Amino acid sequence: MTAIPFFHGSFTLKREWAATPRHVFAAWADPAMKTQWFRGPPDRWTEVRRSVDFRVGGLEVAEGVFAENGVTTLFEARYHLIEPDCRLVFAYDLHLAGKLHSVTLSSLCLEPNGDHTRVSYTEQIVFMDGESASKCAAAARNGISRRSKSYCGDAQRPPTGLPTSCLSAYKPRFRTARPVDGLPWRFFSLARISAGSRRAETGPRAQESKMPKLKTKSGAKKRFKLTGTGKVVYAQKGKRHGMIKRTNKQIRNLRGTSVLFKTDGDNIKKYFLPNG
Repeated sequence: MTAIPFFHGSFTLKREWAATPRHVFAAWADPAMKTQWFRGPPDRWTEVRRSVDFRVGGLEVAEGVFAENGVTTLFEARYHLIEPDCRLVFAYDLHLAGKLHSVTLSSLCLEPNGDHTRVSYTEQIVFMDGESASKCAAAARNGISRRSKSYCGDAQRPPTGLPTSCLSAYKPRFRTARPVDGLPWRFFSLARISAGSRRAETGPRAQESKMPKLKTKSGAKKRFKLTGTGKVVYAQKGKRHGMIKRTNKQIRNLRGTSVLFKTDGDNIKKYFLPNG
C-alpha cells in the first residue's frame, strides 16, 4: 500500500488594522463576534453545530455542510496560549467530507500603533492530501485576511507581502484570486474541487503569483555529479594548469573523482542541485 505523501507549508500575514488591540482580539475571543466573520457563505453553507471554550486547553468546533454538493466541513481547534489583547496560539484540524485534510499550528500577535493595531498571523500546515494542498493554500492565506479585515477595519499601510519562504514546499504555480468565501478558509474551494467543478473567481481579474524557482546552479552542475545512490562526486583540484611542474606521483593521485562527505553532499544537493 502506497502512503499519501505529506506536504508542508507556512505563511505569515502582516497587516495594520484600524482598530485597537482589544477590539481585534475580541474578534477572535468573543464567540458572538467571531461568528460574524468566521463562517461560510449563508447562501451555500449551512451551520450544523458550533461551540467555543475560549481558555487554555479549551476546544472550538465549527461544523457545516454545503448545500450544492453535500460536502461536510469540520473545524476543530485547541487553544494553547492566550494572552489577552496581545497573543494567541492554537492548533486546529480540518476535515473535509469526513476525512482529515490538514493539521495547522496558528499564532496571532497584536502590537498597538496609536489607535491602530499591527497584526501578524502565522500558520504552519501539514497537508494530508497532496493533490489539494497547492490549490487551497492561497485561499487559506487570503480568506482570513479578507474576512477579519472587513470586520476589524483596514488601515493604510506600506505593502508587506509574503516572505520568500511562503509555501516553499509547493513547486507548482498557483493562482491567487480574490479570496473565496467559506468556513474554514480552505473548505469552499476544496468543496468545489471535490465536486469536479471549476474554481469560482470573483471580483477583478485574478492575479497570478509565482513561487521562486528551484534552479540548478550552473557552476555547480559543471563541478559535481550525482551517483545512482545519491552520493556527490567531484573532480580533484590541481589539474587545470601548471601540470609541467607536477610529479608523476601527484598526477597519478589526482586521477578520477572523489566523493564528498555526506553533510557537504547534502548541502550541495539542497542548495545547488535541487533537481538532481
